[in-house]
Amino acid sequence: MRKKCCLHLSLLSLILVALPVLNAHGAGDDWPQKTITIVCGSGPGSSMDVMTRVLAKCMAKYVNQSVLVINKTGGDATLNDAYVKGQPADGHHLSTEATTYTLNIQRKDVDMSLSDFVPVSRIHLDPFVFFVREGGPYKTLADFVKDVREKPGKSTIAGFSSVSGQHVAQVLFEKEAGIKCKWMAFKSGPEAIVTLMGGNVEGVMGNSDYVRQYKEKVRVVAHTSEKPLELAPDVPSFKQLGYSDDLVRYHWRGLIVRAETPQPIVEKLHNLITKATREPEFVEFTKKQGLIDGYLPLDKLKDFIQRSAKTDREILKMLNVEVK
Repeated sequence: MRKKCCLHLSLLSLILVALPVLNAHGAGDDWPQKTITIVCGSGPGSSMDVMTRVLAKCMAKYVNQSVLVINKTGGDATLNDAYVKGQPADGHHLSTEATTYTLNIQRKDVDMSLSDFVPVSRIHLDPFVFFVREGGPYKTLADFVKDVREKPGKSTIAGFSSVSGQHVAQVLFEKEAGIKCKWMAFKSGPEAIVTLMGGNVEGVMGNSDYVRQYKEKVRVVAHTSEKPLELAPDVPSFKQLGYSDDLVRYHWRGLIVRAETPQPIVEKLHNLITKATREPEFVEFTKKQGLIDGYLPLDKLKDFIQRSAKTDREILKMLNVEVK
């Protein structure tokens, strides 16, 4: 009797040990089981919002579920992350991310960390662009710098969020130019552009796709790309104007999920998004917006995030922002 009991217990133990292995092999086989929701951290009409909606449309061609985009703005672009962190780790909720991600999530006042999420895809690279008002007092970047030097601290520059990629680019520009401006943060780049068009700020540090959207109402005077902008090929880069390599910068855009999401599902998401970005509609959108394909395989994407976080940690200290 004792031998049979021991035998039964041994078999039960083997089954219990094997179950996690079987579950691990089967993880993601039937994914997706419901609507895939992408939570966008910037407002409707913003660069990220427009890109995400085109992407979602292309993703939906490859799955038997709908792909929904919702906007959750505020919290210095962290409300979308907090929302996704509170959802099940099953790959059905993703958060949009950009350069802001490795900046804000390392701040001491943000109740999340890089270990809470896993990067799924880097989709675009977008140079930063400095705009002034068309018909305004500045024709070149030198005109702007000269005017600000004559009235230090009185000029205001607008852009997306605070301690964002745009904000950092502006701070680095001011440091090298030897000038000081006030920063006015908005929930989306278009809001900042509208404020510039109304003459309420002196400039905007924004993204390259705004060149196409507002080309009749704003003037581009410099950009952070290594190569000429497709939408404004005659505009010089900061580097061409004598600024350092620190102002060769790009705003990247991508997607993340909760860290506990099974690896097979992360890989499925990565492959799904990659297929969507190869769709003719998305390729045409990328070209039309003057954006650069930012694809990285998953292993290199993880390394990219870690390197960016290390660099951004030093930038946060320069901005006197407390880090974890």
